[in-house]
Amino acid sequence: MIPEPSDLVEVHVESVQQGAEDKRYVVLAEVDGSRTVPIWIGPSEASSIAGHLQGVETQRPTTHDLMSVALQRFDLTVTRAAVTHIDSQTFHARLHVHSGAREEVLDARPSDAISLALRTGAPIYASASLLHEPAATA
Repeated sequence: MIPEPSDLVEVHVESVQQGAEDKRYVVLAEVDGSRTVPIWIGPSEASSIAGHLQGVETQRPTTHDLMSVALQRFDLTVTRAAVTHIDSQTFHARLHVHSGAREEVLDARPSDAISLALRTGAPIYASASLLHEPAATA
């Protein structure tokens, strides 16, 4: 496992956007700044994140809802999600899960880590090296 970067910055989900060819991305924005990072995600993951942010209730639990309930029932707490790096145009993330005196760090897709952090109230971080100043508009 690649070591977690030491330059983590707290971020929040600024938006979920639709790009070209029905591709979607989540935009993470620095909590105490103006930098952002867009991360391409799948349509179902985008729907899960956007639906949660908008307070949409589903008839049946999504995979992320199920996972957050399972974590809670087994006394596991998500302490943070971290988007750590990009390799070959693929973003990587980690989910930190705590149980008693033990903490486990799990590799995760950014969309899954973000979605679980949102559902459990855990903070989200990103490596500062991934963040960029927004483009100036004319």
